[in-house]
Amino acid sequence: MRARTAAAVATFVVALGATYALKRFYSTASAADLRFILAPTTWLVEVAGGHRFDWTSGGYLSTALRFLVAPACAGVNFLIVAFAALVLGFVRPARPAWQNVAILLASAATAYATTVLANAVRILIAIPLWTHDVSLGWLTGARLHELVGVAVFLGTLLLLHLAARRVSGAPVQAWVPLLPYAGVMLVVPLLRGAHRRPEFRVHAGFIVGALLVAAVAIVALRRRTPKVDWTELARFPRLRRTGGEDPREAV
Repeated sequence: MRARTAAAVATFVVALGATYALKRFYSTASAADLRFILAPTTWLVEVAGGHRFDWTSGGYLSTALRFLVAPACAGVNFLIVAFAALVLGFVRPARPAWQNVAILLASAATAYATTVLANAVRILIAIPLWTHDVSLGWLTGARLHELVGVAVFLGTLLLLHLAARRVSGAPVQAWVPLLPYAGVMLVVPLLRGAHRRPEFRVHAGFIVGALLVAAVAIVALRRRTPKVDWTELARFPRLRRTGGEDPREAV
């Protein structure tokens, strides 16, 4: 058991190191450096939206839309959050070491694919808002663009975690993905002095508001979902073997 615990801790350390390295890389990366994620994202936008983008030194540009998919639109922060949430939620000391390593690798691949898909959806929503210069009073075009990103990314994160729970059958708490999301999107920028920038206050307000909405929704869903004592089935071994009536369904 000690060996498994040590292996799980090592897996968490590797994941933490990977997220830190990616965050550092992203802080100075150019559009060319981020082409590994910008290219498939833009391709999805082109296929789904019927738009054409051309590569430039600053990213993928649509001259018809006057819309640039730049490094800031790469979604790397969400990639970090999705990867960290999956590792945090599903790596377990009770698992064999090889299973935790497999979860680590699968989390990286799943987070990457999810980031590309979610970011493409976000851009497809943002394009008409940009081209039609949509604003709603205090919600300027830039703020509306950011709000869409928060809603799409956080919603996708929760859906990803729910899907992973269903596939794995693991009893993971629904609030687990909120921790890395808050850490990457709010705590890290605060520690780096982002609170000194007035625009960050708006960003922080969106993040806190979205987290509160998500937390309330999770609590409400938990109250509506009946709790089942699965150990009760152990008292009905014959029914379990023969496929008879499930006592949990009996009236």
